[in-house]
Parts: sequence; structure tokens; C-alpha cells
Amino acid sequence: MWNDKDTSIDLIDYDHLVKAVQRIIENDDLIPSTIGIFGDWGSGKSSLMRMVEESYENEAEILTVKFNGWLFEGYEDAKSVLMGTILEEITSNRTLSEEAKKLAVKLFKKIDWLKLAKYGLKYGVSFATMGPVGLGIAALSDIPNKLSEIDYEKFVKSPDDEDQEESLRTSIREFHSDFKKLLSETKISKLIVFIDDLDRCMPDTIIDTLEAIKLFLYTNNTVFIISADEQLIKYAVSKRFPRVEGIRDSVSSDYLEKLIQHPIRIPQLGAVEIETYINLLFTELHIKEGFEDVREKVLQKKNESVFGSVYTFENCEVFFDSDSNTSDLREDLILSSQITPILTEGLNGNPRQCKRFLNMFMMRIGMANDKKLNIKKRILSKLMLLEYFRTETFRNIFKLQSSQDGKPAEINFIEGKLVGATDNDSGEEQVNETFEGEVNIDLWLKDEWMIKWFKMEPQLSEVDLRPYFYLSRDRITSLSTESIRMSPRIEELLNKFLSESDALKEQALKEVPMLNSIDANNIFQILIKKVNQSEDDIKRENILKSVNKYCGVRSELLSELFTFYNKFPEKHLNYAAVPQLQSAVKGTPYEKNLKNLLEKWSQNQDNKLLASISQKSLRKK
Repeated sequence: MWNDKDTSIDLIDYDHLVKAVQRIIENDDLIPSTIGIFGDWGSGKSSLMRMVEESYENEAEILTVKFNGWLFEGYEDAKSVLMGTILEEITSNRTLSEEAKKLAVKLFKKIDWLKLAKYGLKYGVSFATMGPVGLGIAALSDIPNKLSEIDYEKFVKSPDDEDQEESLRTSIREFHSDFKKLLSETKISKLIVFIDDLDRCMPDTIIDTLEAIKLFLYTNNTVFIISADEQLIKYAVSKRFPRVEGIRDSVSSDYLEKLIQHPIRIPQLGAVEIETYINLLFTELHIKEGFEDVREKVLQKKNESVFGSVYTFENCEVFFDSDSNTSDLREDLILSSQITPILTEGLNGNPRQCKRFLNMFMMRIGMANDKKLNIKKRILSKLMLLEYFRTETFRNIFKLQSSQDGKPAEINFIEGKLVGATDNDSGEEQVNETFEGEVNIDLWLKDEWMIKWFKMEPQLSEVDLRPYFYLSRDRITSLSTESIRMSPRIEELLNKFLSESDALKEQALKEVPMLNSIDANNIFQILIKKVNQSEDDIKRENILKSVNKYCGVRSELLSELFTFYNKFPEKHLNYAAVPQLQSAVKGTPYEKNLKNLLEKWSQNQDNKLLASISQKSLRKK
């Protein structure tokens, strides 16, 4: 398995992005500047920042500071935490002259004044009792050791204290000037501040952090590098500055461009890049000694052939010494060639989600070995793809195999129909009755993703699936928001669908087409989980309405939607489900499936209104 944290080991070839950041930092004509490293959750923003940071760690005149505002959120004012953290790093990592000490004390005191001013308080708490802001409310002994030699009493009781009504504008101007002097006194040629996880913070924290940079810290020789999801930052701006009627909609973009001069966007990885990434992950797993040499050779070759595959199971020996044993690695590289196209398309080339898929895969391999289960990696990976992208269908196949000694006749039939894997000539109607009508293989044969999955090697006909489903019992028996790890942006989207505001739901629907397949499936799974759990009729109806509209936008999930409706108790359905479903399936291949569902509902004796509306709808067809 692989660590899911940020890393400075480049497996994707981010060197050109690292150099792009470095060129800005090292161009004095562009300093001061704020650089935005933008990308989706899991795209590698934090790793890219770490690579940049480590490239300057041996530069004596350059001070790098790491800041994560998310860790302080809810405990401190964002502006003062950022400024206090930077001052602490400066005073802790530099030899301070007497003048530098005086400036540091004055700046720390100024931060405390600003902190109190935020809450409308008079400047009446001394610096000595407050301590450095980044450390919270602290005693004098907590002040950085390098400031302990200074005469605090003299500077705490400076003439500035006489003017307790000092304006905020004056405070900002003086802080800016003193901070610039402190950098000069401490011989810092460049101060580089790395701000990570900003998109995890609340909108007010995001804006306060950006404003602290611009108002207080934006001086000569400073560079701020911010990693974030650009859309979440724009959302934070829109929350702080709501749209005013008659004013153009680009306020958030204009504001962001003013605060972040140099945006560097991490592109979505393509199939070749994901293949290289996954293959290097497997190489790291199998080759402990010499991996770094292999990595460098692969990335060098990739730069020579930008658009073609450079490291596959067919040519992997080229990158190893002649005495290297690569037989086990080749098996995993063959597996990689099979799953890479689906992971690339389904995950929008997201390296973190690819790594999490592979970590789950490796964990189950380990569990199988512990249980002495005889499983094949390629079959396990194929079933896991179904589990991740078509969860409801995955659960249904679990039920099918459990009632048929691990060998569902439905799979045998479909593979025979699609790829001629068997001589089974059973009629579709006969196979559909295998599981009491709850599984309709016609849905699978209309789903392009499912057709590709059934055609994928290896075929599953005559394979005993029981050991494979044994390893995935956690996904079969439960699904919760805690068990699905999503980006902050996806969580925000999910919350909109679960809200009572129709406006928020409509806003969320506009973002749905941009989701990758696994995020789209995860949101669907959580929404229907909420439907199943809800005991409140009105709440359940509101969520179901969201589900129906959601699948109307993501039509590839309609097969999952019908699978859900075929199992859901009809007595809990509102009659509005009928027109909502009609709207969702209009113009799709699933209109026949809707007719079958309506015929079933029209016979229901427990929900007379649903039955009546279904009958009327059938008569109109």
C-alpha cells in the first residue's frame, strides 16, 4: 500500500510546473507576488508545493514558511494567525539585531491590537499578557527565545499606547512598513510563504487570509504560494460579496485576479500520465532498491516522448538492470493496463483517487492471503471497478451470486450475448426471473459503462464470485458519508442537494455535469442512503426529488436509479415520483423501463394515489 500524504517524490512529471513556480520566484521584477496553485482535490497541489519548498531548503538567504489555516480555524482570527505564524518563523530562524528585536516586538503588539479591534474592543491588553498570536493567549515566557533579551517593559509602554484610538488604516500602514524593515534587518532576500488547504476553510477564513496577505504582508521580497480549488475560492468571494442586480457576474473572478497574480493550474491527467503514475506506484511496491533510478529513467523517457506510452509491461525491462527480477511487477503492470483506461475516464485523471482505489485493492489482496482465499487479481480489480462506479448493481450481483453458489446465470447470459463467452441461449425473460424480478438485465444492456465492463477481460462466467464478495462485505452492508471520502467541493455540492432550498438545489444541478464518475456515483449513493434512512415523509420526498433531477442530468446513472426504485417500498413513494421520472428518462433508452415500472406501481394496493397516477400515465402513452 502507499501513503496518501503529499510527497516530494514526483511520479507524474510535475517538473515543468515546479520550474514555472521557480521562474516567478526568481524573477525580481515579479516580486512581490502571490502565486495560486489551482487544481481539484487530490490533483497533487500539496505535493507540488512541497517540491517547490524543498528546492529552496538549502538557500541560506531564503526563508520558507508553511501555513495551514484549516488547523487554526475556529480558534483564532485568520489574519492574526497568519501574521503571527510568519513572525514566529522569522524570529525563530534568524539571528536578530537589537533593531530587529524592537521591530518584532512592535509587530507582535500590533497584531494583538488588530485582533482586539476585530471584536470592537479597546486596545487595553498588554503585549506581555497576550504573547505571540500564533501561539494563542500565552505568557511572556512563551515569546520566542530570541526576543527574551529585549527590554519588553520599555517597548510595551511605548508612546504608541497613549493613542488607544489609533485608526485601523494607520495600523495597516505602520505594520506594512515595519514588516518590510524586519525582513531587511534579518537579511532575508526572499520570504516564501506556502499556504495549504485554504479551500478546506470557511469562506470568511479564506477571504481574511487573502486580505492579510495583500494588506499587511505584501512587501518587497515576499512570495505567497497558495494551493486551493479555484472554484471554492471563487465561491468564498461570492459569499463575502453577493451579486448585486445590474452588476456583471465576474466580481469573484476580478477579485481573485487582483489578489493572485500568477495562477498555475494543474491539468487533468490523461491516460498516458495515469498509466505512468500507476506503473511507478507498482514499481515502488516491488522494487525497493534502485527505484529512484528507475523513476528518473521513466520520467526522462516521458519527456522525450510526451504523447506516447513509455513505461508498460511490454518494455519495463528496459528500465532495469539485467539481473532484476520483474516477473511479479509485470503481472501488476498488465493489471494496470486493464484498469487505467476506466480509472482515467471515471476519476478524471485524479491521482489521489487512483491511489485510494489501489490501496483498497492491495488491502483486499492481503485480506485474501490471510484468509487463504484463492483469488485472481484481475477478477478482483474488475469487480472493484463495478463496486466504485455502479454500487447498486454491485449489490445486486452480490445477491445473485449468493443465491446461485457464486455463479450468477445473469452474468453467464450477458457475457454470452455480448462476447460469445458461452453457448447459453436462455431467453432474456427467463433470466430476468432468476431473482424474483428485482434484477432487470435489460437495464445493464442499455448502460454503456456496464457493456464495457462486461466485455472487459477476464470474463466472469463460471467463476465462483463468493470469495471476492466476501472481501467487500463492508461496502455491501453499509454506506455512509463517513465511509466515502470526498473533496470539500463535493461535500458542499452534496449539502446543497440535502438542503431545503430549491434555489441551492438548482445551483447544484448546474455543477453536476462536471463531476467525475466516481464522485457522481458517490453523491447518488449517499442521497439514496438518506432516502432509505429518512422517517419523515416530506424530507424523504424532497431528497427523492433531488435524486430524480440528479439522474436526469447524469443519465448514465438511470440504470442505478431504476434498480433502486425496483427495491424501494412503494408505500413510501409520493405520486410526484411519476412525473419526475418521466422528465428524467425523456429521450433516453430507459422509457421502456419506466413503462414497466409504472405497470408495477399501477397494481399497488398500499399506495392508491401512486397507483392511480401510474395508471393515468400509462393511458397517455
